[in-house]
Amino acid sequence: VYGPDVGENACNDDAPRSGTAVLSAWSSGRACTTVSIYPPFSGGHVMVHARGSHLATKITDKPHEAVMVWLEQIALKSFIVCAQATTHSESGAHPAMNIEWLAFIDKKVPGLS
Repeated sequence: VYGPDVGENACNDDAPRSGTAVLSAWSSGRACTTVSIYPPFSGGHVMVHARGSHLATKITDKPHEAVMVWLEQIALKSFIVCAQATTHSESGAHPAMNIEWLAFIDKKVPGLS
């Protein structure tokens, strides 16, 4: 667990960080939000994997359209995550989404790509 209440020495600086960000409902085009990495990395090449998932809904709800998720401006302490629906919703708004992410320092290992 990482967070402000965890001691500074409790986290190896190279240890992966993970979390969940909520992308609020949006009504046009795409939506983006800045995600903070805590604690921030002190150096190295940061890699981030992320996936979007719709917030819990009742089984009787209509299916959701596909959503593209991508990352921008990846840095030692933050990144921007964006999403865009592949089709336009009839209601004009896309529901909020969870963005689950994992950030780590890229370690080049000889012989592996």
